[in-house]
Amino acid sequence: MVLRQIQKEIKHIRMKPDGTNFIAAAGSTAVTSDSADVLGFNNICFEMAVGAIVSGAVTSAKLQWSDDNSTFTDVTGGSVTIADTDDNKIIFFEVHKPKKRYFRIVTSRATQNATVDFLDVKLWNATQVPVTQDATTVEGGIFLNGGS
Repeated sequence: MVLRQIQKEIKHIRMKPDGTNFIAAAGSTAVTSDSADVLGFNNICFEMAVGAIVSGAVTSAKLQWSDDNSTFTDVTGGSVTIADTDDNKIIFFEVHKPKKRYFRIVTSRATQNATVDFLDVKLWNATQVPVTQDATTVEGGIFLNGGS
């Protein structure tokens, strides 16, 4: 039996949702994340968790892409409205066979405070395995039958 170690084929990256910090503290201004480079991968998934959202907040997130990591445009259909009752929920954007090399998330926050707790990226379906993990990742382990 050949055990396929899926995690050896996925690159995990903890991103900065505001380009500066790993948590975007409560605020009512737009924040733009770091960008993720998909070179060498055929799939990407952003997972962003929002924290507390004050009643009346107008919040949304959108996926953007770029060929050169400097001029970004919105991905068609790549946006979501985050209700002021969506505290502590996860938003995700997934792209298969990306046509551009760089991706990022822009989170618009207006009217009242909204918090972004974390932004993680998973790159998979690599052209070469095993992949080298990002410096923001500590590997936990791979277990057969739940480790028993």
